[in-house]
Amino acid sequence: MPIPRSKTRSLPSRVDLKKKFYKLAVAQSDIAAAYSACELFIERVDSLSHPLYYPLLVTIVVSYARPFIDNRGFGVLPSQWRDFQNPKYQSAHDLIIKARNEVFAHRDTKVAKVAIVPPGVAFGGDNPSSKVGFGIKSYWFKPSQVPLFRDTCADLGKRLLAAIEDLLEVLYGGMELPNARFPLRFDNGL
Repeated sequence: MPIPRSKTRSLPSRVDLKKKFYKLAVAQSDIAAAYSACELFIERVDSLSHPLYYPLLVTIVVSYARPFIDNRGFGVLPSQWRDFQNPKYQSAHDLIIKARNEVFAHRDTKVAKVAIVPPGVAFGGDNPSSKVGFGIKSYWFKPSQVPLFRDTCADLGKRLLAAIEDLLEVLYGGMELPNARFPLRFDNGL
């Protein structure tokens, strides 16, 4: 007769906690970068034609999505970080991740459509082309959507920071620490 396995899970090791801390700390840094880019976007960009529109939007989307995309570090954030209580934040999160995959980090052929523009035809504006040209159509975000992205970053950033502070207390609270910065090591020591 086989011996039943214990239903209790073993506590994570110090190394596992440090890896978790690392993953959350790096994710929080990425989300903070996206938040800052949102703030700058809101302050400066008023239209899709503004010269900072595209570079700031790329920064927002790529920075925000980094923790949710497989990487060479300790992997993606667990699914709990993808879930938001506020449905507007959930929609914004899903939209940002989708846009990262279809428009900003990759060009999905179903989304990025190339059109040939014959002479005398205008592609997007009022000025017709004088020769054969081309244009790329895709979806973009309205500047009015960015405040919701910022608020989504703020919500996620607060949750990450709270988990980080809890882990810092577990890992280093009450310990005698050096009086200088020290690198995070993935061992059982500091």
